Amino acid sequence: MVNKRDDLYFENKLLDELRTFAHCSNIKNDPYHFCSQREFRKNLQMSFRNVSYYLHRLVLKGIVKHERDVVYKGKRRDRFTIINQTSKNIVKRYEEYVNRELADIGNLASKMRKTPSLYNCKKERLPIPVYLMKDYPDGIPKDVKFGGGTSTTGKSNKKGYEYLEHFCREINLVFHYVDSLSYSQLAGNIKQDSEHDKMINDLRKHVFQTTQKCINHALRGLEKVQKEMIGQALIARIPTMYQILNIERYAKL
Repeated sequence: MVNKRDDLYFENKLLDELRTFAHCSNIKNDPYHFCSQREFRKNLQMSFRNVSYYLHRLVLKGIVKHERDVVYKGKRRDRFTIINQTSKNIVKRYEEYVNRELADIGNLASKMRKTPSLYNCKKERLPIPVYLMKDYPDGIPKDVKFGGGTSTTGKSNKKGYEYLEHFCREINLVFHYVDSLSYSQLAGNIKQDSEHDKMINDLRKHVFQTTQKCINHALRGLEKVQKEMIGQALIARIPTMYQILNIERYAKL
């Protein structure tokens, strides 16, 4: 399975090679040479699965062009080339990609609602110990600790937890992609003006609102304790949402 934490690393690795052919020995003898997936795998020491997967992602984003059955030295092969991008097109391509990811997140929310990660959830009050004076003729020790409070318990559903983990990974990935657009402005890859700022902020607002709806959909109809426990598990796995919750708490102090 592809590790989503490595997405940008592998994508940038392929993009750098497509731009510079730094690891390709054939380009020196043939300026018209273009690498096949087999050559990318060898030159970059990547698995064939990762080469195929990340090239396809770059094509979906509109960053790389995929031409099929290109004749090269009498043989047909696929050719991948970088598409010249304008700032607006970059944002629009990312928006299209993010919307596809959000659709997948919506489907996962429905699966989570149908198969919750936790069930038989209960909140029980912990017993408070009773100290009898006859057992302590010299008085109850000052360092004695009194119990109390509540404890929550529940049973785990393996498939439900898989949905929950996948759901959180996809949400974190979408937030990451939107944030990368703002950082790309600082790096000078996307224009910094009111028009592009609005495009990126609108996309960020859309992602945030859609994510909230998906989380609410996944929790809708659950029992109170079950909703609290699954909600806490979700927020703990989505750093952006966790920090927003912390800021909300600070604001109310």
